[in-house]
Amino acid sequence: MEALVILGAAACATVLVLGGFGGALWLGLRALGARHRRLVALPVRPIAELVPGPARVKVRGRVVPLGDLVRDPLEAEPCVAYEFDVKAKSEPSGSGARRAWSWNRVAGAAQTGDFALDDGTGLVRIVGPVALIGLREDPETDDPRLHPFARAQLPALREGATLAGVRKLLRAGVEVRAVGRVAAEPDAPSSAYRDRAPRLRLVASEDGEVLVGDRDDWFGP
Repeated sequence: MEALVILGAAACATVLVLGGFGGALWLGLRALGARHRRLVALPVRPIAELVPGPARVKVRGRVVPLGDLVRDPLEAEPCVAYEFDVKAKSEPSGSGARRAWSWNRVAGAAQTGDFALDDGTGLVRIVGPVALIGLREDPETDDPRLHPFARAQLPALREGATLAGVRKLLRAGVEVRAVGRVAAEPDAPSSAYRDRAPRLRLVASEDGEVLVGDRDDWFGP
């Protein structure tokens, strides 16, 4: 009888733990959805009308380099920012109909140069950290260039592992949207930039990053 009581208590505790986890997951997803809706609902502001403040703003403009370009590690293609991740296909887990593959990140790199957005009314400098949304140009799965890149960061990578790359590039001249907080620019980095007014920068808001990208489902039309 005592054993049954102990088992019953353990089962109840498991249900409570799982229920708590499920509730936390639901609340997290709900908060993420609300944050995403607020992001989509933000109106695009002309750069000339921006003023420093704590509120998040959304701008749309053409990417203008303010310094040297950076180069992505796969193609060595010049850009103002990139994010590159390599994922390895793991052994299937589960059994029967539930048996499924999964992908795990095994290597990656990211770099952001000095750049601004120009919407024709003004110029705003983007100051990282920057998160690229969209802008994906993924290489083919098992591109032979992925293996040496991944193995340099993870020497224990399994021989013959199936690899897939996720590459995001922000090129000069493309039009994107960006979301962040407006701050005053204390020291313009170039004469071309110094001649433009107002001198402002877009910096990270409460999300911890300046979001930059081209996806309508994230930034709205």
